[in-house]
Amino acid sequence: MINFSFPNLEAYTSFLKAISQGSDIARTNEILCDACGIERIVLSTDENKLLQDESKLKVRELMRYVYDHGGRTGVNRVQDPRVSQLAADYLLELLELRDFSLEINTERSLCAFLDFTEMGHGFLYLPENISDLTCGQVARKLVQFCEETTFTRHNTSARVFAVLTNMSAGSFKICRSTDYEMNSGRVFDSNFTNQVLKPLVIQYANEACRFLGGSGIRDRSKYF
Repeated sequence: MINFSFPNLEAYTSFLKAISQGSDIARTNEILCDACGIERIVLSTDENKLLQDESKLKVRELMRYVYDHGGRTGVNRVQDPRVSQLAADYLLELLELRDFSLEINTERSLCAFLDFTEMGHGFLYLPENISDLTCGQVARKLVQFCEETTFTRHNTSARVFAVLTNMSAGSFKICRSTDYEMNSGRVFDSNFTNQVLKPLVIQYANEACRFLGGSGIRDRSKYF
């Protein structure tokens, strides 16, 4: 058995930083304490704030790069549960930017955010480490965006519809034989997207998403 002893919390924190090699030291602390069978050591308030600030900076840098250049962050579902909330907070900021057209701005904002969730496009419907208040703000912004936008890009409409319906829009009965999936390469059909599918997506979200006041789909035959 290997035993460690530290003169104070500051020395222990320095040790955590050394062995974490840039990873989350709060998580390292939990692993060490659990492995030793002892009660988890509470790091100082200042240290927790520093960790929060460092995580926030990294999240914002990654998300901003994706927003500016397109693509995805490639972080593959980061393990620190605090990160999803930090990313969601920054998503709300990105959705307000107008560095690109409204469609491209919305799609890039979502792409920058989704890798920081556990459930991807289903984050409004499945358990996430994001507050109800923030999820409600995101959901309402996306519905408002849909209501006020005449879509001209397939990938944008498909991604937003996927988020608002928990990936169900492509399975709506009106979508059969339309290959309505993200990155499908299909020819964009403005009339179908804006006049037929979009109203159904908004209706579904208002019924199904609790952050929009929905209590669940009562008549599935309207959609499937």
